[in-house]
Amino acid sequence: MDMEGHPKYSFDIQHSILTGALRACQSIEPKKKRVSLTKEVILDNVFDRFHSIAIQLRSRHGGRKTLDVQDEYDVQDLLHAILKLNFNDIRKEEWTPSYAGGSSRMDFLLKGEQIVIEVKKTRVGLDDKELGKQLIEDKAKYKAHPDCKKLICFTYDPEGRIMNPTGLQNDLNQDGQDFKVVIVIKPDH
Repeated sequence: MDMEGHPKYSFDIQHSILTGALRACQSIEPKKKRVSLTKEVILDNVFDRFHSIAIQLRSRHGGRKTLDVQDEYDVQDLLHAILKLNFNDIRKEEWTPSYAGGSSRMDFLLKGEQIVIEVKKTRVGLDDKELGKQLIEDKAKYKAHPDCKKLICFTYDPEGRIMNPTGLQNDLNQDGQDFKVVIVIKPDH
């Protein structure tokens, strides 16, 4: 018995419980800081997963209608919805400055980030040569836009029509001081 009349073993049990609890607390990993992703990392993730999202949309419960990505407008619609998860100011179909006697509309302008996203979808007649020609024209058009510091040309190629995507990307990517061009062709085949 201890001085207060309690059996001695209760102190040993309490000490053992407290020691075990302390060891357990010490072994718990501290909470990791939440990693803040850059807008570029977010966009890379969107483009990397776009094809798997398009495939997932085909499989709806009870055979319900869905968006089946068949043309460039379908790619734009799906991409726009995905972009809304992480971007607040998405300008769709902003006009570009005049180039070669005419102006056109860009697919998406992420105003705050000064990023323009141009969307393509491969099809019969849009092969490496034609895609390269269109992308060269896009580079020239968007370089003159005051809100475009980075142009991302996203080409969705689910059928694998582009024979040399890496070569096309290497030829057209541009990493300049005032204007950057990133050619993205997905999925990787």
